[in-house]
Amino acid sequence: VCECESIIIGSSNGVASGFKEKCSVCGEGKKVGKDDGIFVFPDQPAISCMDLQKSGEDGRIPLGQCAFLPTLVGVCECEPIVITSIIESSSGLSPSLSPLPTDVVVDN
Repeated sequence: VCECESIIIGSSNGVASGFKEKCSVCGEGKKVGKDDGIFVFPDQPAISCMDLQKSGEDGRIPLGQCAFLPTLVGVCECEPIVITSIIESSSGLSPSLSPLPTDVVVDN
């Protein structure tokens, strides 16, 4: 006997349906890598991976259901979130580069 639970995704009109916590559908530190992948779960409408991730970020997926989603969303090709930082210089936002010292010889 299957004791499956339905995945409930809150209102799609932009207003969360009572779920306030954010849910990372791929798991902590990961994000959807294939936005156009289609996630299908029994007795629920098919949803794109991008929309599923957005629903989680907007708090429209209960945390109890969020906990097991990472094991089910293989079609979404989850990948690590990479954080890039930009160092603010006195002239604005730009990467900081230093010139090579003049006494360095580079062999070709």
